[in-house]
Amino acid sequence: MADSNPKILILLSTYNGEKYLQQQLTSLRLQIGVDVYYLIRDDGSKDATIEILNHFSSMESNVELIFGNNIGFAYSFRELLILGNKYLDTVNYFAFCDQDDIWLKDKLYLATVQLKKMSSSIPGMYCSNLLLIDENLNSLGKAYQRGTVRFSKGNSLVESISTGCTMVFNRKTIETFNNYLPQNITFHDFFIYQMCIFFGEVYYDDAPHILYRQHRDNVIGGKKNTIIARWKHRFKLFSTLSSQHYRELAAQELLRLYEGILSDEDKRLIRIVANYKQSLLARIRFLFPPKGSNLKMSTLSSGMRLKIRILLGAV
Repeated sequence: MADSNPKILILLSTYNGEKYLQQQLTSLRLQIGVDVYYLIRDDGSKDATIEILNHFSSMESNVELIFGNNIGFAYSFRELLILGNKYLDTVNYFAFCDQDDIWLKDKLYLATVQLKKMSSSIPGMYCSNLLLIDENLNSLGKAYQRGTVRFSKGNSLVESISTGCTMVFNRKTIETFNNYLPQNITFHDFFIYQMCIFFGEVYYDDAPHILYRQHRDNVIGGKKNTIIARWKHRFKLFSTLSSQHYRELAAQELLRLYEGILSDEDKRLIRIVANYKQSLLARIRFLFPPKGSNLKMSTLSSGMRLKIRILLGAV
């Protein structure tokens, strides 16, 4: 790798994305200070997404396209992480990408500046704030206000400060992922974030370098910008509580995969979340975790909602 520019493999999963995909692809082509490679998997689109991707591939070099069956966004990205392993000798870094955002031209370069400071022998990950926009590119403000984002091992078990489309990570991250391949994933970015928190290093950039589009088809949206929208979102979450166990399942997968290399202290911490439904005492331990564990949400309101979910057995 004699070239001065860092080489980055963009991992893009698409699904019926014809409405916004072209704008996103254009923003990827405009990235500065890096050499970009593309690994794109379509998750069974029925619209013009495939035609857009084929045209993009004909215009750009270093594009690998995979057209697969519909398996959902998390497992589509899991496939990209598996396939990305063959690029370990080609690129320096890897970046998740969604189909409907717009990247600012220095997004990837600024990530590499921070990643270069990290040891290449441990999983290293960069993530950033988001500038929320509506369907017509009107600004809705930042996702997080300055100084509100704090993260730790304990906090990572109950919430993620990293949105997948902002994440850029080193080769050790994707190598570790494939050496301990998870079978159960609810959110691919949540898993990578936890892996880097427990075994490596995470850098959070408070400045947004991505326009994060909010629209009715978002799989995972940002903040809700009206009182009505927030309460509709909360009601929808409450009505589907029985299927919401991503924190518990993620903690169980961390233990299953990494029990042999986790410290005893980390295992005790993860078990609080993974096994909280085993007994009343275990549930109380999660409700009132040990001092210093930082097993809590970043805001008082979200912390109260988490406690309610613990009592209901749906975390």
